[in-house]
Amino acid sequence: MAKIQPSVLIDDIRGTAGSCTFQLNATGRVVRGRIVRRAYVSPAQQIQRAQMALVTALWKSYSMYGLRYGWLALAQANPKYDRFHVLRPITASQFFAQANRNRQTLGQTLLATAPSTWVAENPTTLTLSRTIGTPNHLYVTPATNPSAGYAVVTRATPPKSQGIGDIDTSAKIIRVDLSPASPPWDIYSDWAAMFGTPTVDLNIHLSVTYIEIASGCAGPAISKSVTW
Repeated sequence: MAKIQPSVLIDDIRGTAGSCTFQLNATGRVVRGRIVRRAYVSPAQQIQRAQMALVTALWKSYSMYGLRYGWLALAQANPKYDRFHVLRPITASQFFAQANRNRQTLGQTLLATAPSTWVAENPTTLTLSRTIGTPNHLYVTPATNPSAGYAVVTRATPPKSQGIGDIDTSAKIIRVDLSPASPPWDIYSDWAAMFGTPTVDLNIHLSVTYIEIASGCAGPAISKSVTW
């Protein structure tokens, strides 16, 4: 801490500049080091940032020279709907990142060359059913099964009170099936491992996404909830 002596040039000084904070207290005008509080970053967030850094580094690398045109053509042929359901164009780099982030979710290596086909699949609708007993079961049944070569990614939100039924940004991946069995899929053990044993009248919210392993193409996530 340092004190500031007023003069003809400096009559008063307060506020923050750079790494210093100027303030007036009982002893006079002083300058202190600025305290910067950084947001806590969880291990999962650190992994996500590291994975995204790998994707970005590959896109910017010299090895991608000439390969970006394939991603550009793919992006132009496949615009995306935003959260307001408005069809928006997507850039080649965004399309590249989306496909490779999906492949990272499946534990696959990054894809430099744009895939020749881009076919999205989704479950259409979901049916959730549960059996309370020893053991407990939580079954997920899609209206449309995934084709060969598609993985199934199941996400869930933390338990919520009744009346709150939307899947949101707090959803966590609880299960990834690269070779999914025939439905129904019993995902109770995966849900309980993430959130613990559910209590009576608890709302359980899930979403299921189909991702083509070879291309990283993901269809829209389909959500459903059930009361335990």
